[in-house]
Amino acid sequence: MKKRPAIALLTHSTRDSDIEPARRPLSLKLYQRMFRYARPYRGVLIGLTIAVVVRAAQLPLLALAFSAVINGPIKNNNLMQLFWGVGGYAALAILTQYTLYHRLHLALLVGEGVVHDLRFDIFSHLQRLTSGFFSKTKLGRLISRITSDAESVRAGIQDSIFASLVAGGQIIVALLIMVFSDHWLF
Repeated sequence: MKKRPAIALLTHSTRDSDIEPARRPLSLKLYQRMFRYARPYRGVLIGLTIAVVVRAAQLPLLALAFSAVINGPIKNNNLMQLFWGVGGYAALAILTQYTLYHRLHLALLVGEGVVHDLRFDIFSHLQRLTSGFFSKTKLGRLISRITSDAESVRAGIQDSIFASLVAGGQIIVALLIMVFSDHWLF
């Protein structure tokens, strides 16, 4: 038996068919393909977009309201204005949580619908494949790919995209508040 060097054991000298290729980087075309499955949920997407815009504006407005209460009624020691300020802040906080609930709910509806339609298309495609495909492809690998890819699409739609839009909107609203409150900051 020929002894191989230790470094050869750590690398792959031959192509192993069980090793998955590296994941494809995110691209605009990938998002376009993913949102093609969201077309049937256009009405929900419109509501979700409205919730994203409102949520993005509400979070910086909470900070603005908090600073207004501190700089107004607390600084001036006006108890009646303080009650109104705290009440207004509490109402805005409750409305913000209400918006968050509905944003998450609508994102879940879209995400689950997209994954349902995607799995339906995948299984329909699998039904049309020849038996030769199934004899060459390991069943566990096939199930793993279907499950992990569908979960990646679900996470992308439900969490990543709309949370990123809310964060971007918060930045824009916070910048606008800074410009109008103290233009010397820019």
